[in-house]
Amino acid sequence: LGRGRGTDQVQAHLHFSGTDGHEHCDSLNFFLWAKNKELLSETEYQGNRAWQSSTAGHNTVVADEQDQYSRGRAPKRKFSEIDEVPGVEGFWCARTHINHGDVLTDGMLRLFATDGPGVQVVEADGHRAYPADRVTLYRRTLAMVESGGEDVYFVDLFRVRGGKVHDWMLHGPLQDEYAVKTSLELQPRAGKLHTWLEQLRSARTDATWQAEFVATTGETLRTTMLTAPGTEVILAQGPAMRREGMQTFLDVRREEPESVFVAVHEPYVGQPRVRSVKLLAPERASEMAVAVQVELEGRTDTILSTLDEAGEVAGNGMALRGRFGYVSTASGATQTLYMADARSLKA
Repeated sequence: LGRGRGTDQVQAHLHFSGTDGHEHCDSLNFFLWAKNKELLSETEYQGNRAWQSSTAGHNTVVADEQDQYSRGRAPKRKFSEIDEVPGVEGFWCARTHINHGDVLTDGMLRLFATDGPGVQVVEADGHRAYPADRVTLYRRTLAMVESGGEDVYFVDLFRVRGGKVHDWMLHGPLQDEYAVKTSLELQPRAGKLHTWLEQLRSARTDATWQAEFVATTGETLRTTMLTAPGTEVILAQGPAMRREGMQTFLDVRREEPESVFVAVHEPYVGQPRVRSVKLLAPERASEMAVAVQVELEGRTDTILSTLDEAGEVAGNGMALRGRFGYVSTASGATQTLYMADARSLKA
């Protein structure tokens, strides 16, 4: 997803390719360029390869503290005569070059719509990154919404089913030093996580909370995680990967057989435009449907999301039948309705 030019350019990347060589175990990784800076970053290739390629080292969800499939462990597609290229033999022949083009871990793009009035959305499925008997649903939806001038915010929905522990990971620009502040009172937590994370501090909450990743030059990413029971918020120190030394990593842990992580990210310098964020309680909804309300100055946005085009979510004077809907209200009147992969949206 992207908009703007020059120093006002925004790019949000949702990664969903498979593990076919030199890979990282990072399906549904999210990284972001905004405010003339890489605010959510990719890792590195050289050096500590185990940590740099690990699932926990990326901005995605870890199931049961296990890495996603690497090419060596993943299910394989069997080559057949249709893969033969006459006259091509040896290293780059598909039949003889192991693990390139035969690994069944690729994600699937389920929605990509950038034609909305001030809103763009992408959704990808990455369930093949984990064993089928462990994870049956692994999906991320990102919506980018213009908030005024050149500014934007993101609604980030991550749905996962399977396993017993889900760790939603987030880190800032690993090439630079940055500070992380949370709205919670964190206490020391014993042990290590994901092999490489130590000096743990944590808090438990059922309520909405915030974290800010602040660069030394002032660029800030504010993340608001919406209410969910049994949430443990952990800050930890781990190898910075793209520079020497240590860096702060955020781990949001849920110990449930299924989780819906609902977050709003806002990059800003100076003052944020988002005033408040909350989940709306629908009157009726299909499984894992979400309604998020974002308050700006003089404007209220609502993002509606379901699992598929047959999903439904309704309440608070709005009703969506389909995968994605956006309603924006200003001065007490509905100004904008937009839907993607949907049958109807009413407000």
